[in-house]
Amino acid sequence: MMKKSVTRLSFLMVITLVLAFSMTPITLIQAVKGQAPGQMGVPGMPDNALQFNRTDLTPVCHREQITANTMHAFAFKNVTLLMNCSRNTEMNITIDPRVRTRYLALVIEQNQSARLTMNVSVSPPPGVMTLLRTLNFYWGIEPNATLQLHAQLRLHINGTALNAELNRVVNASRLRWMYWNRSGEEWVPVESYLNDDGYLVCETTHFSTWTVAELIPLQVTGSLSKTDPTVGEAVTVSATVKDEEGVLIEDASIEAQVGSTTIQLTDNGGGNYQGSLDMSTLKEGIYDVEVSAAKVGYLMAEAHLTLNVQTATQWITYAAIGLVVGLIAMATVILLRKR
Repeated sequence: MMKKSVTRLSFLMVITLVLAFSMTPITLIQAVKGQAPGQMGVPGMPDNALQFNRTDLTPVCHREQITANTMHAFAFKNVTLLMNCSRNTEMNITIDPRVRTRYLALVIEQNQSARLTMNVSVSPPPGVMTLLRTLNFYWGIEPNATLQLHAQLRLHINGTALNAELNRVVNASRLRWMYWNRSGEEWVPVESYLNDDGYLVCETTHFSTWTVAELIPLQVTGSLSKTDPTVGEAVTVSATVKDEEGVLIEDASIEAQVGSTTIQLTDNGGGNYQGSLDMSTLKEGIYDVEVSAAKVGYLMAEAHLTLNVQTATQWITYAAIGLVVGLIAMATVILLRKR
């Protein structure tokens, strides 16, 4: 009887040890995948975020699963990414090892589960124009299907680190998120703002290749060939465009608008532009001529000119009066001579 009891006890101990050792790897894996909150020190990260330490990894086609409505924090070797999606999402991410330390965040409200392919690089992908004064950072985001979404993109701005990295003083107030418009083949700036956690934030309803650039202010001056023309008389608008350092800017888009009429000025080279206003639609009156200058990578500039349009009948009246006065004078002279 005692022998059977010992045998049963030994069997139970063996089963217990097997279960204990078999569960140990699971426990270790969970400890590696989801660290306790507060260990990463990521700006603006919620205390309850799931944290994943991948600081020994520069990912290449690396996959991660994002559980719906849960903030995830992935710390890779040179980029830390915060992600929160309203539906379960699979991420496939590649990060260029040349990218300097960046803190990114992506929050998505979407209508279905999805797979997102992300590429973070210091240069744009083939077919995408390189942009001036970026932060050496391009972020491509491509879903596997057409999504109805509203997303928020964030990039943490550390002025001191950026100044040292780019070897220039970065003016944070001029930073804008920009996306590559495939159909127009141009960069489009998006309204951006700095939040309380130091992130530059923008909102979007689509994904593409994104970057952050420091836009350079333009300066435009204008002149009119005539400031007080008559109705229908030709008027030439001239404009000169420079940047804040006085460098003349070519290949800009310059428009002049007066009333309901807008014209595109022609680039004559050397930062000089000209165009002719159609005066046939303007009646007598004083008009504001708005001259605007725009170019990708620059902040738009405006200049305002005053145009005083007069009716031709005024001059006819003046001429008639002058003629009458002249005739009267001549008649007077003739009468005086006859006397």
